[in-house]
Amino acid sequence: MSRLRFVRRISFTAFSLSCASALTLASLPAQAMFELKLGYAVLNSNPSALNSAVGSGPSIGSQQAIVVDALVMPPKFPLGLGVRYESFTQNPGDGSTVAGGAKSTLTRVSVIINKRLVDTGFYFGPIATIGVSNALTYALTKSNVTANDTASGSVTASAGLEAGAKVSLIRLGGEVGYLYAPLGNLKSSSGADVQNNGSSIAVDYSGAYARATLGFGF
Repeated sequence: MSRLRFVRRISFTAFSLSCASALTLASLPAQAMFELKLGYAVLNSNPSALNSAVGSGPSIGSQQAIVVDALVMPPKFPLGLGVRYESFTQNPGDGSTVAGGAKSTLTRVSVIINKRLVDTGFYFGPIATIGVSNALTYALTKSNVTANDTASGSVTASAGLEAGAKVSLIRLGGEVGYLYAPLGNLKSSSGADVQNNGSSIAVDYSGAYARATLGFGF
């Protein structure tokens, strides 16, 4: 076989594979339902060790979050799979007094697993997440002096129930559940454990949550 014929055959094979791959990708929207939703959430946590360390300072409790979900539900597959991004924040006090102020931001990226028990014009079913990235930044300000601390946890998870309505491409719904979020010890900017009476401060942002969502699906 000449080199030219060999090159032509390789080129034709590569072209055929490219066309087949393109057709496969193009057919995915018709085969799988995709949802993209924006949400507003409230997390009712009580990191008691952190709040005790602050003393008379600002306490961390109810936090608000912006949430983005991307979910795929393949046909004839019992579960939906996706990714969630959420950033919970609270900013109690202004930090100008001795009692001080604080700003807490918990950023979490997780894998979503859900099951639609009802999935017609309405949907309902259990939903769970497993955190793959968890990062807390906690800035405590007293008398205009700020200490920037951090914490992170290797394992976070949530379990809850979701429900909503489908109006054409629009998805309107809500979710309630519980977030398990132990984040380890609070660390200073130097990476050392922050101490309270000689003990490290274990940070746990676990608590019940509720969220409202709005998005689209096809």
